[in-house]
Amino acid sequence: MYIAIEGNIGAGKSTVLKPLADLLGFEIIQEGIETDKGFQECLAAFYASGSKKDFDDMQVYLANYRAGLVKNLDPNKNYIMERSLQGAVLFCLAENHTDTATWTLQNFKHVPQPFHYLYLDCPAETCLERIAVRGRECEQSIPLEYLKRVEKSHRDWAYMGEWAGKVTVVDSSKQVDLEALAETVKTVIKIKRLSNA
Repeated sequence: MYIAIEGNIGAGKSTVLKPLADLLGFEIIQEGIETDKGFQECLAAFYASGSKKDFDDMQVYLANYRAGLVKNLDPNKNYIMERSLQGAVLFCLAENHTDTATWTLQNFKHVPQPFHYLYLDCPAETCLERIAVRGRECEQSIPLEYLKRVEKSHRDWAYMGEWAGKVTVVDSSKQVDLEALAETVKTVIKIKRLSNA
């Protein structure tokens, strides 16, 4: 079983991941995408051209990469990861690339889905401030308008998912109370397992 943390760029996913995993006793599915050569090539191509094709190629690459991470998880262990396949779909929807979003959903429906999602809800303006502070060179030219589109696609998805019991929305605009969040996750897991029994 695995849980995925979703959210905008700069919403706090990396900050929450390890301490939450420690509190839950979950293993982290290490993404390692920042050092992946194929992803870096896709990212560079997209930043150079800004084209739909290069954006879609990058999202398809990410979807394949993430599918590979969760394909062979030990069913007797609990995991947590930063972003799932759903993340690629949400970034496509933010750019109105519904064709690529649909393709991703159809072509990866065989991949194990998260048991539950945590959505870190943080205003785009705060995300932009955090991006500037953390100083990753490849992120410094991300415009606020893009972050607002990503925020909207995530929020639309998350609030529908929350209503359906698949997503827990977490305010990450300030420091997240990790102990309270861990207790919430434990309760969600217990309830879902009881309802599936």
